[in-house]
Amino acid sequence: MKKSRPEFDLVTRRSFVAWGVLAAGGVSAQEANIWTPKHPVRLICPFAAGGSVDVASRFVALGLSKHLGQTVIVDNKSGNAGNIGKETAARAAPDGLTLVMGSSSTFGVNPSIYPNLKYDAIKDFQPVSMVSYAPNVLVAHPSVAAKTVSQLVAFAKANPGKLAYASSGHGGAPHLAAELFKLEAGVDLLHVPYRGTGQALADLASGQVQLSFGTSIALMPFIKSGQVRALAVTSPRRLAVLPEVPTMTEVGLPSVSAMSWNGLLVPAGTPKNIVVRLNQAVVRVVESAEFTRDMAKLGAEPMAGTPEEFAAFIRREIDTWANVIKVSNIKFE
Repeated sequence: MKKSRPEFDLVTRRSFVAWGVLAAGGVSAQEANIWTPKHPVRLICPFAAGGSVDVASRFVALGLSKHLGQTVIVDNKSGNAGNIGKETAARAAPDGLTLVMGSSSTFGVNPSIYPNLKYDAIKDFQPVSMVSYAPNVLVAHPSVAAKTVSQLVAFAKANPGKLAYASSGHGGAPHLAAELFKLEAGVDLLHVPYRGTGQALADLASGQVQLSFGTSIALMPFIKSGQVRALAVTSPRRLAVLPEVPTMTEVGLPSVSAMSWNGLLVPAGTPKNIVVRLNQAVVRVVESAEFTRDMAKLGAEPMAGTPEEFAAFIRREIDTWANVIKVSNIKFE
């Protein structure tokens, strides 16, 4: 990839000042606070109950219920890699009573993998705010002599195709993160896809494969036990749980920014005063101590921003993964 990926603005600059949001939206504080939902609000989660996106949705719904003065109900509309839930949200009335929890897969990857979507990820939605993010960690089995990313890259260049990386499945987040790493580092790695994270990590720990990308919460037991070695994290700053592990920026690969993230959106055409009111509520939820604690359970960090920042971030995500998918010739299976 010739261009470096832009910095993850929502991580490096917190936007918890409501007045800045109001100014950007052209709406006064009084106008924003006028809107209050008169009926229960539906928060569509495009995935089944029990997963990380569902858990994040429920934490957000609980906080929003408090700040909006109305019940927020999580509605799981799973299927087709999250596309069914997104399509349902895109067709909903733009009245603030239907939200959708977006993620790195549904709003970053899917637009490039699924050619016949019944919605447009940009035109059919209005971003409200980022909610949380969880960076990936590049890990290696101890049998790999490289103890740093630079050593790994040097070995991989000298031995093209000899190092294999595990993923939880074709087109999943670990697969795409590894492909982005391959492009930016200029190395040739062998992809070994599995049907889920469990088997992928089991084979990584046993040395069947040598490398993988994954979230810190999934990998921490393996890192702590010494079954794998953490080489770098894909966030702009180091993780509190892995303070000794450098970022990809620190090792010279700033464009390898592969995050699992969640954020709230509403149907396109939702009035500005409603969007601003929802943004205010989300910011209050996300900056609370309770939400920070809840996100830590998922291995994620809270993060909110303006609707404009979130919209720009989504466009960059789509562009980044579209390029990775095209150059790597990734096909939906």
